Amino acid sequence: WEAVEEVSARVRPAGGVLSEWRFIESHPVLCRERSTDDGGRAVVSAENVARGVCVLKERAFAFVTTPNCAVCLRRAKRRCGCGTRWCSSACQEKDDHPCAALDLLRRLESERDESSCLADFDALRLATRLWTSGKTKTEEFLRLCDHREVLVDAARRGDVCAERILASAHVGATLVATSLRCDDDESQLVLSLLKIRFNAFPVALVEMGTSLSLFLRASAFNHSCSPNSSLSIHPSTDDTLVFEARVHVDFLCRGMELTISYLSLQALLSEKRRETLRE
Repeated sequence: WEAVEEVSARVRPAGGVLSEWRFIESHPVLCRERSTDDGGRAVVSAENVARGVCVLKERAFAFVTTPNCAVCLRRAKRRCGCGTRWCSSACQEKDDHPCAALDLLRRLESERDESSCLADFDALRLATRLWTSGKTKTEEFLRLCDHREVLVDAARRGDVCAERILASAHVGATLVATSLRCDDDESQLVLSLLKIRFNAFPVALVEMGTSLSLFLRASAFNHSCSPNSSLSIHPSTDDTLVFEARVHVDFLCRGMELTISYLSLQALLSEKRRETLRE
C-alpha cells in the first residue's frame, strides 16, 4: 500500500477541506486529510477500520542521516569534507549534494557561538538539500503548515516558547542563506525551516544511526496523549525510509480523526510530558 498522489478534485464538507489519498493495487482509500478550524491539518479515517489495519504507508519526501549513506542508508565507507557520507562510488555519483554549503554549516556547527547556538543543524542540512534540489518550491511542500502567524501572535503575548522557535528559524535562515549565498531568499528560508520543524520526524534506528525525515502526508497526523494509531519508520528495500501508521484500538468509525503520539511511551508517561511537547 503506497500513497502515490492525491485526487485533484476536492470537496468542501462542513468539517473543512478533504482530499483523498490513492493507494496502488486498487486498495481502498483508508484515510483522508482535513483542514482544521485553526488552519492546521488532520487525518481522518475514510472507512470503518479495525485494530492492526495499516491506514498509511508512505516513502520519505526527503531525509538527512548520520552517519550512514546519504543516498541508500547503508553503512557508509566514503566521506566528503563537508561531512556527507556514502556507501559506494555509485551512491556518491547519484548524490548531487551542495558540498560548499554543507561544509560551511559543518564548520559553523563545530564553532557554535551565541549567534548559532539556537540553530538545529539537522534541520538546516535538510533545508539546504531541499532548497538546492528545488523541492521547497513544489506544491506538496508549499502546502505544509508553517504556523508562523500563530507563533508571531503568541510571541507578542509574551510566549517564551514561541519566541524561541521564531528566533531559531531566523538564525537558521541566516546561516543557510549565508551558506547558499542567497540572502534575498532569507524570508522564504524562515518559512521552510518552520515547515521542517513542525512536519519532519526525528528517527533513531540501530542499523542507520539518526535521521531527520520529512513525510508529506504523514505530517498531517496530530498528537494525542491517548493515540488511536501507532507509527513506525523503517528503511525500505528501495533505499529510502518508510512511514507506516496502523490502528491500535479495537475499532474506528469512518470520519474519526487518526492520531499518533509524538513521544515515546516513556516520555508519554512522564510528569514532564507537557514540557517535552512544548519543546
